[in-house]
Amino acid sequence: MKKEPVFSVIIPIFKVEKYLDQCVQSVLMQEFIDFEVILVDDGSPDNCPTMCDGYAEKDVRVKVVHKPNGGLADARNAGIAVARGRYLIFLDGDDFWTDKSALTRLVRIIEDKNPDVITWRFKKYFQDKGEYKDVGYNVKEDVDFAEMVKSKNFVVSACNKAIKFEKFRGGRLSFEKGVFSEDIEWCARLLNISSNVAVSNLNFYVYRQRTGSISHEIRKQNVDDIKKHLLSIQKLIEDANQENKEKLSIFLAEELCNFIITISLYVERKAEVKWIKENAYLLKSAVSKKAKILRIMLKVLG
Repeated sequence: MKKEPVFSVIIPIFKVEKYLDQCVQSVLMQEFIDFEVILVDDGSPDNCPTMCDGYAEKDVRVKVVHKPNGGLADARNAGIAVARGRYLIFLDGDDFWTDKSALTRLVRIIEDKNPDVITWRFKKYFQDKGEYKDVGYNVKEDVDFAEMVKSKNFVVSACNKAIKFEKFRGGRLSFEKGVFSEDIEWCARLLNISSNVAVSNLNFYVYRQRTGSISHEIRKQNVDDIKKHLLSIQKLIEDANQENKEKLSIFLAEELCNFIITISLYVERKAEVKWIKENAYLLKSAVSKKAKILRIMLKVLG
């Protein structure tokens, strides 16, 4: 049996033919070589399936999964199912990394701290303008998840984290298929089952902003799915231990705050306003200035 690699880099792929080579090569060019790349062809109708097979023919570290289209969450789950690495990393097929030494530096953190999770910063690339913008935290590297959540430095994304494979056992961190904003509830589960986190100010992940990638139009399913995620987190808090209740309550309050701001841009929001009024008490755990102001406005103005 082959020795398990340190990392499994899972890349869901659908209609990203123009960007796929930059994405895959940014991983294969890493100085640290003990990893596998799992390319999940999610029924892509373009040349991506052929490209994926080509990478596998040229590099033994590349594994390809071809499957019918099921969406991002389903593709990630398919990658998890065949992963062998000690740590799992997710990378979207139109995004890319910029630092050849990224995995080398992550390995040093693993050797030093043996964390459940490593989390790092990332940047957005606005393709139309050719501009980059840093996103996420810039904090001391000895903080824990609770401190990150309290300081609003916890980024709701699966792509800026390396997670121990054992955390995925039993489906504890599988992604929910067929919903929008699935990373919200997924991150809450990650917070609930991870105690040892390593924070790095590495900034190598680039999130490509492009026309046609993900619609920014607010639709009823987007709204309904986020409400569902928030209620799932509320249930998670009820069952959590005391230490996790605090950070999850803060996390939920801040995500509810973001939801309220989103609803202000939603045309058909009457039912959502009623739902917000019924659940506004959840904002009591909010710590950010934005959320505190919003809580006062809701109390005074309704």
